[in-house]
Amino acid sequence: MKTLAEAFHHTLQDIYYAEKALTKALPKVASAAKNAEFKALVTAHLAETKQQICLLYTSDAADE
Repeated sequence: MKTLAEAFHHTLQDIYYAEKALTKALPKVASAAKNAEFKALVTAHLAETKQQICLLYTSDAADE
């Protein structure tokens, strides 16, 4: 990475892959949850995570 823009782009890629990993893990956490409130919170977090992935994908596409 030679520029600040390249470092920023690389950071966005890291965040994107972390968010994608969460979308695989959170459904498993929700299904294993015994507490209904916790399960609802995890499910809500999954929905937010999916929205964040869309935003990251859109911002990445705009940069190219």
